[in-house]
Amino acid sequence: MAGILPGYEKIVEQRIKEAMEKGEFDDLPGKGRPIPLEDDSHVPEDLRLAYKVLKNADCLPPELLEKKEILQMEDMLTMIPDAKERYKLIKKINF
Repeated sequence: MAGILPGYEKIVEQRIKEAMEKGEFDDLPGKGRPIPLEDDSHVPEDLRLAYKVLKNADCLPPELLEKKEILQMEDMLTMIPDAKERYKLIKKINF
């Protein structure tokens, strides 16, 4: 525990040990499952923090928002029973 003020390390370890003996860690959420580790190696180092903040705020990057809109449009188009009407709308969307 580098960086902790001298003396606190023993106190922290003692408190953790006492909590373990009392079973305070027995029913934690996710017990028995691996900790999900995020692989952000594909994200440039200078953008990682920004991406993490956006992800935690449930914001999608623009390219994923566009992909989501396209998938929603495709789903809506499949709901149009008239093939001619569907074709007209597809032409209109594609310009």
